[in-house]
Amino acid sequence: MGVRVRPQIRSEGFKQFVRGYPCLIAGINGHACDGKIQFAHVRKGNDGGLGVKPSDCHGVPMCDRAHIRIQHQHGEPAFEREFALSLNVEADRYWAAWLKTEAGRRFMRSRADT
Repeated sequence: MGVRVRPQIRSEGFKQFVRGYPCLIAGINGHACDGKIQFAHVRKGNDGGLGVKPSDCHGVPMCDRAHIRIQHQHGEPAFEREFALSLNVEADRYWAAWLKTEAGRRFMRSRADT
C-alpha cells in the first residue's frame, strides 16, 4: 500500500568496532567471561523478525558464554533483569560512539548517497 520500509543497516565495520570492546557484562553479578568477544544482536524491540536478524546498529559485545548461554538460552528480558541493564540503551551507546569515528561518518555518508 505504498508504505516504504527502510532497509536494515548492515555494517561489518561497526561489528568489528564493537568486538574491540570487553564483554558487556564482564564482572557484573560475578560473570566470568569465557571465549572470544562476539557481536550480539539485540532482538527485543528492534527491526528484526522471525528468522531475520535486526539491523547491525542494535548490537553489543559479549563473550561466547554471555551471548550463547545467557542471552539466547535465557532470553533478553531475563538477561536484562539479571544484569540490571537495557540492551537497547547499551546498543545505542556503541552505535553513537561508532558514528563519531571516521569510519562511522564515512558509513553514514555512503548511506546518504543511496
